[in-house]
Order: sequence, then C-alpha cells, then structure tokens
Amino acid sequence: MSSNWEMAGSAKRRAILGAIPEEWRLREPLPPAGEYPDITGTFLHRYLTDAEIAITENPSRRPCRCYDDRQIERRGGCESV
Repeated sequence: MSSNWEMAGSAKRRAILGAIPEEWRLREPLPPAGEYPDITGTFLHRYLTDAEIAITENPSRRPCRCYDDRQIERRGGCESV
C-alpha cells in the first residue's frame, strides 16, 4: 500500500504534467544525465524548432523588443516567430 507522501507526490506529478500543454512536451525522452553532463550550448537545439532557438539564443531584452515590434506574436507559444 502506498504511503501518504507517495500518493501526494503522484498527484502532484499528474497536476504538473496536466498543466503543460501537449505541444510543449518533449517528443523524445532525454538521455540519462551521465551521458550528457553538460546540456548547455547546442545540445538542446535537437529538441527545439528553429523559431524557438531564435528566441532562446537571444539576450533577454531582445525577445521583449521582438514582441514590441510584432516580430514575435503574443500567442501561447514560440511557433509564431
């Protein structure tokens, strides 16, 4: 029988996953941490679209200016660059 903390943890995991839109989820599982200890640089590019890379590779103020200039639409995702 599961203890209270296990049931609470399971419910929390389901709630978190339920709050993430399906299109935001990774389609492939990430490799084990020991396989890729450094995930900076271009490692994550394999999981992102070109538009998402363009957003995430810019300094933090640039995407804000892109929103203001309407280069990036203010929709729920990054697919509109």
